[in-house]
Amino acid sequence: MTRTKICGLTREDDLDRAVAAGADMVGFVCGVPIETPRELAPDRAATLVERVPEGVTSVLVTMPETPEAGADLAERV
Repeated sequence: MTRTKICGLTREDDLDRAVAAGADMVGFVCGVPIETPRELAPDRAATLVERVPEGVTSVLVTMPETPEAGADLAERV
C-alpha cells in the first residue's frame, strides 16, 4: 500500500486541501539551518498540528544540532 505525505505546509487552507485530497501524512518544516519559505516558527507549527485530523499523521521536518534539541522542538510542536 502506498502512503502519501505532503510536506512544507504553512497555511490552514493548504493543510485542509492536503487532507481533503487524501494525504496520509502532512509535514511541517521547523528548525532548519537553511533558508526556506516553508519554515515555520514553533508556535505556528503547533497551531497547524492541532488542526490535523485523527487518522492523518503529522510529521516534523527538522535538522536539529543535537538529539536533545530535536526532542525539545518536537515537544513544543
